[in-house]
Amino acid sequence: MAKKTKSYMSVWMLMATVMLSGGWLMKPVPVLMFGALAPLMAISEQAKPGLFWERLEYILLAFLFSFWAAHLFELAFVLPAIGQAIISTLVFGAVTFARPTLGRSAAAFLLLASWLALEFLLVKTGFAQNALFLADAFSGRANWTGWTPQAGYLAGSAWVLLANFALYRACWGESPVQPGWLVFFLMVVITPIGYSLFHNLEGVTREQMLLLYSGSPDIPDAEYARGGEVVARTCAWVAVLVILFVLVKGKINRK
Repeated sequence: MAKKTKSYMSVWMLMATVMLSGGWLMKPVPVLMFGALAPLMAISEQAKPGLFWERLEYILLAFLFSFWAAHLFELAFVLPAIGQAIISTLVFGAVTFARPTLGRSAAAFLLLASWLALEFLLVKTGFAQNALFLADAFSGRANWTGWTPQAGYLAGSAWVLLANFALYRACWGESPVQPGWLVFFLMVVITPIGYSLFHNLEGVTREQMLLLYSGSPDIPDAEYARGGEVVARTCAWVAVLVILFVLVKGKINRK
């Protein structure tokens, strides 16, 4: 059984690595990103006491390879890829640690909030230049993200995470495929794209986000300049509050 489980872990890691790399590299059709994290969510759920770090190693390897692959394996990006892979894996680790307290669905919400908080922190601290964001997958498809001036560039990352959670619940649930979650997944993917294409809107670019948070006044989209990264900023505060709740509740339970 242990060998069979490890075999599944390896397959899921390979799936995630290929889809993450492809999601960032296939700019004209970045659809792979909508399913790239679902296998890693499945792996993280297998990270139980005694197997915690062993399972997270699969996630670390997937992130390390895909972050570097997204930069075409340039040597200059080895260290940034390693650093971002480690902190991304730690986000999954924190969510895995919190899952027994929060439950499956709330833990998934914490993953979304914590990931957005991490990306927002990279932007605010000036480390975004060599960082990769999930939202970067849509840099060649700005007409898919026409709703981002109101929500922020990193709301594209929230979109990816929500779609991945829906696919994860659809394919890694109690039954082989859960139709309800599969329909929700398709709605999450299609609705924002349809809205943007129908209204002929263009989304916020990575360059605009970096300009705004570098203090530059030259932001062409006034609506985005007023609100900035609303979704990511809110998620950062929510993640802090949820993590504090988990720590406090864990301490109370130990008494």
